[in-house]
Amino acid sequence: MNMDDEGAHAQIVSALRSGQVIILPSDTLYGFSALLTSKDGFYRIVSIKGNGEERKFLHLASGIAMVERYIASWGCADKDLLDSTWPAPFTAILPAGDNCPEWVGDTIALRIPYFPPLLPIIEEAGEPVISTSVNRVGEPPLRDIEEIARNFGKKVDLIVTSEEVPQTFSSTIVDFTGDIPVLVREGSYPWEA
Repeated sequence: MNMDDEGAHAQIVSALRSGQVIILPSDTLYGFSALLTSKDGFYRIVSIKGNGEERKFLHLASGIAMVERYIASWGCADKDLLDSTWPAPFTAILPAGDNCPEWVGDTIALRIPYFPPLLPIIEEAGEPVISTSVNRVGEPPLRDIEEIARNFGKKVDLIVTSEEVPQTFSSTIVDFTGDIPVLVREGSYPWEA
């Protein structure tokens, strides 16, 4: 399904709300996606990727208000700085709030993607969406939609494409849960702590 097609928006939101695992484009890569609170979706993605005990995924939010609903605090981050940075391929690790399910853990990685077609879908879904690269653990992320369909088409409920997939590098990840910001992964967004 192409997310730009008529009626696609509603179908994608419906799939997410019903707990399905789908593949969605973002501002960086295609990602396995499910709603943050979908326990079945979360564990299906863990199984598909072969994560074992490594169960930390990043989550895409529609705006700063949604981010704020799912964190306990801004840690050592500055809310205004993050608000002025997003949307961007920049992921912030922050203390997880009470609205996060227990499988998220003590911290949550959040990003507002620079991908306008995706933001209203996340907003209508009503909560952040898991987004983790389409690959098995230890293998490079897949970028070609035909290869993605061959490898994972039977393991997910829906594959969504778009006319405007940026296909850049992974996002930059910075941990703000300590006393100072810590660069966890250097990605497509330039960051100087």
